[in-house]
Amino acid sequence: MLLTPGRRMLLEWVVLTTVLVSLAIAATLHSMRIEQPWSSLHRSDALIRDTLSPLAAIPPSAELLLIEIDQPSLEAFGRWPWPRSIHAAMIQRLTAEGVRAIGFDVLFPESADHDAALSSALGAALQAGVKVVLPITIAQDPGGLWSPLYPVRSIAGESQLGHVHFRIDGDGLVRGLYLQEGGFTAFALSLVSRTKHAQLQPIVQNALKDATPIKRDQLFAKAQWPLNQFVLLTPLNSPVQRISFASVFRRDPGVTLKGKTVLIGATASGLGDQYANSVIGASTLSSGVELHAAAYSAIEQATLIEPLRSAPAAILAAALVLLTMILLYRSSARVGLLLTLATLALTILIAAISLRSGGWWPPSAALLLIASAYPLWSWRRLEAATAGLVRQAQTLAFEPLLSLSTPLERLPAEQVSRSIQQLQYAAQRSVELRRLLQSTLQNLPHPAVLTDQSNRPVLSNERFSAAFGEPLKTTADYFQLLPNWLEENTGLRVPAAQDHSKPQALEQRDKSGRDWLIDLVPMRYPDGRWWTLIQMVDLSPIRAAQREREQTLRFLSHDLRSPLLAILTLVRDHSDPAVAQNLLPRIDTYAQRSLELADGFVQLARAENQEIRQETVDLADLMIEASDQCYAASRAQSVRLDSSRLPVDALVNGDAQLIRRALVNLIDNAIKFSPPRATVSLSVQPFEAEQSPLSRQSWCASVSDQGKGLPADELAKVFEPFWRSSSHEDRPGVGLGLSFVRVVAERHGGLARAKGESHGGARFELWLASTH
Repeated sequence: MLLTPGRRMLLEWVVLTTVLVSLAIAATLHSMRIEQPWSSLHRSDALIRDTLSPLAAIPPSAELLLIEIDQPSLEAFGRWPWPRSIHAAMIQRLTAEGVRAIGFDVLFPESADHDAALSSALGAALQAGVKVVLPITIAQDPGGLWSPLYPVRSIAGESQLGHVHFRIDGDGLVRGLYLQEGGFTAFALSLVSRTKHAQLQPIVQNALKDATPIKRDQLFAKAQWPLNQFVLLTPLNSPVQRISFASVFRRDPGVTLKGKTVLIGATASGLGDQYANSVIGASTLSSGVELHAAAYSAIEQATLIEPLRSAPAAILAAALVLLTMILLYRSSARVGLLLTLATLALTILIAAISLRSGGWWPPSAALLLIASAYPLWSWRRLEAATAGLVRQAQTLAFEPLLSLSTPLERLPAEQVSRSIQQLQYAAQRSVELRRLLQSTLQNLPHPAVLTDQSNRPVLSNERFSAAFGEPLKTTADYFQLLPNWLEENTGLRVPAAQDHSKPQALEQRDKSGRDWLIDLVPMRYPDGRWWTLIQMVDLSPIRAAQREREQTLRFLSHDLRSPLLAILTLVRDHSDPAVAQNLLPRIDTYAQRSLELADGFVQLARAENQEIRQETVDLADLMIEASDQCYAASRAQSVRLDSSRLPVDALVNGDAQLIRRALVNLIDNAIKFSPPRATVSLSVQPFEAEQSPLSRQSWCASVSDQGKGLPADELAKVFEPFWRSSSHEDRPGVGLGLSFVRVVAERHGGLARAKGESHGGARFELWLASTH
């Protein structure tokens, strides 16, 4: 079975991750084995540790004093070796001064003159409570076996012994030591006071506990010299307090010895052991006694660096490699490179933190595998991508609509480049086809949207977005099914794709009252996939015209025919004397009603269809002109028109004739429904955008009467054509005057509305936008 690109990449990732994690574990375990030959990983770890070691640097012990056998001392006492009486005199001097402990880093493997004096001085020091530590080393006997090289028994006496060895790494540098060798503790550890044992690190306490005479005898009997408890030394951030052997011997002033722990050893050039190291300084050689001083300071301050155990170190390296591979799997090539660099920095940071915390985790194996992860994964990703591109190019080569328009001889001869270029041509053709489809959809005269077989929108034209909103605006909207989206936003119910296997046509009305013809055209492909083209035809103008026609027919068949039929009947009955005397007034009434109907219908038709002449007009002046035209009607009804609250200028843009006629209709309507001796109030008031229903600076022309008023449920119907209140059927009128006002307001971008007054009567308002 052919793997999908996603499954293949996952399989590639799993295999590569397993390999890298396994290598990280194996390499880390290898680098933790200190008995292995000096390898590249060891060198790399040592270099990193030396670079980071200043982070863990410590000051030298304040109670430690280094008495060095330097060049001035050699000049004072002669060439080396000195008579042991000089050493005895120094021991006596230190004992008299009250030192705490003496570490004598000088080997006394053979008997010589004045051994008794030196032995006596050492014994007196021990009796005075001064701790004395002498060095021990190993030597190879003629049989090739290694055995301890003890001091002369008469000198050693009850003094403690400590090995003076340091581990020299493959690059020749001293970085640490074994706390226990052959059953003997390190020289610096033997020098630590017993009162401080409880404050020592666990590895130091274990080394002290295991270094027993019985164990030493057992190892000696087997000719063994095992190395145990390896630790790294923390570097010193300042020199150890030191003084010349000759100065102490001469009792030079300013030398304080009481309470000190004294280390005595050779520092003169060519005398004694010299080591390159990263503890005191890698650029110069340091004597063994100086390294013992650094070891003593680290032991006393509990800052020895203990290498991490093999298992936790390997697990940490594997976790970092695994983290890198997870990040690479979920990111692009550019971001993956940055994340790889960040993981490398994190690895160095972890090593620094472990060093600063008193441990050491070698990061080289993890760094090597993390650095290898990016190119290896990029290679496998590129390989899989190339294979996928080749397969896709071969597939598209047989697609008729995507076939190459370029002759095959113009393609590269190399197979991968040939496939990539074929894929580029096919992709370009696919883009052109999609653009053609999008252009076709955009040029449709009606809102249209294309959905897939899951009812998700794929493409939509601008007319659809303008009519209903944008269904593809966000990712969340994209995954919302189109039928659900349409019903939620518009109220239109489009059947799901599974409900129409052949073209359908539906007619529905949306939430805003628009009528729509919904055409659904399914399109099937040979492979079983299919889409549906949904086109929405707005029938609102047609349905509105139909309703207006029906309304006009009702008007012509009823309201206009009724008074005409009444006139014909009266004319036929004019020969009857009893009827003749009332004939003319009744004919006049019916004829006047027919004239009002015809005039109102004509005025409404003009307001709806004639072109609006935009000019700046004064709404207050138009209100005055309208009141003048209604003056005769107001006198006939004994109604007073109050226009005292009109402003000086109320400028709006619009057709003065239509606006004036609308104001006349409002005033005439108020006069008809006002009782005798009532007052009709005329006003024009400015309103800011925040107070205006038009959301911009506006003028409101209002007409208030003192009639019966209108019920609250009828206020919204007063502007409908031919509508009349049931409570005012006795009043003249045909129900077209207020419809004219609404049409004029809407065509001017304004608003017409009616309100009930709290003291009775009604208030009609015409809102128009201000020119300011």
